[in-house]
Amino acid sequence: MAAAGALTLITFVAARALIDIAPVQRELLEAGTAILAVAVLFYVSFWLITRLEHRRWMEFVKAKVWTATTTGSALALAGVGFTAVYREGFETVLFYQALVSFAEGLGTWVAAGTALGAALLAAIGYAIFSAGRKVPIKAFLGTAVVMVMVLSVAFVGNAVRGLQGAAVIPVTFLESLPRLPIFLAELTGWHPTRETIAAQLVLALIYVAGALWTFFVMPRRERRAAEATAAPSGAATN
Repeated sequence: MAAAGALTLITFVAARALIDIAPVQRELLEAGTAILAVAVLFYVSFWLITRLEHRRWMEFVKAKVWTATTTGSALALAGVGFTAVYREGFETVLFYQALVSFAEGLGTWVAAGTALGAALLAAIGYAIFSAGRKVPIKAFLGTAVVMVMVLSVAFVGNAVRGLQGAAVIPVTFLESLPRLPIFLAELTGWHPTRETIAAQLVLALIYVAGALWTFFVMPRRERRAAEATAAPSGAATN
């Protein structure tokens, strides 16, 4: 885990150096980083949704550990731990690259949020190791899903605004909509242009559609399938 954490830090420093020396327009590079972060957040959000149930989460964890232990090697277990930590670390690097790029002049607030997040993560980790199965996994993951979705919607707004700044896509200002102070605009991704708002709205609607499918459509289909399977066996028993 320590090695994965160190490699994550090295990745962050290397990414910042690459952004500084890259021979491309800074706005375009920042927008590309934000788009990549949005893609990862999009994947993570639906990955978390599929594991909201405690039973499914435990099955997922046990499957990973079982795969490693069946090889009979402690190195395999170390590899699972390293991969899990560095994968999350790499995603965090992407998020912070996008965040730092769009939060110039707000480094103190970003650092404060990072410290608070680290403290909360340590507290949550302690609670999980102490309480074990008593931890409300569904509530915890549900909160994480909402935060990830909100963050990705903010990032996509900033990404589109970056593409507009690089003159890649057109800018259609909506004068009737309010403008936020720069730090709030970067935090929320709210820029009153037709293109940025359309991108945020489309992503938000995709999340809503995915939630409806996951929590309403799929459970109904599963219940109907279970009822259809149980009906013949019940008839045979009679």
